[in-house]
Amino acid sequence: MRVDVQPSNATNKKVTWTSKNSDKATVDQNGNVAGVAVGTATIEVVSQDGSHKATATVEVTAAPAA
Repeated sequence: MRVDVQPSNATNKKVTWTSKNSDKATVDQNGNVAGVAVGTATIEVVSQDGSHKATATVEVTAAPAA
């Protein structure tokens, strides 16, 4: 996933990514999502100061190969 921090000249563009359903999908701190098991997960990104956040719902339709 990708996040676009605005304004473009913001001094702190750091964000934290989390999965609210890590049993279904995980996300690393670069926004890369990986399916874990079939189901739905909510991915959240929050600005470092906590003043802004966004969420996205992802659906894992097939279990990853073992």
